[in-house]
Amino acid sequence: MSLREFLDNFEENCEPIKGAAFQWSAKGVGFGQMYFYLSEDDGYVHCGNEIMSRAFLKEMLCKMVDNCVLDEPSDRHPDTGPDGKPPGYNPKPVKRVDY
Repeated sequence: MSLREFLDNFEENCEPIKGAAFQWSAKGVGFGQMYFYLSEDDGYVHCGNEIMSRAFLKEMLCKMVDNCVLDEPSDRHPDTGPDGKPPGYNPKPVKRVDY
């Protein structure tokens, strides 16, 4: 089996190893947390979403990914410069909030 055939047999998947928590804030909405975890009860990925919709969670996660600096940039990805920064990167300070 070639490497390409091996890689083509992978299923598309992304899941937390144990759990991942994200704090968010949005103008006109407020602030909160989303927590993704693999349930021991049913084996599925669950999300503690604080009643926010899937669309909202996707929007927050996409903003985080779009604004991050990649630690391992690659010239194979046209959406990232050689320094790992997205095009038009304009860093905004992130305020850490501990509850």
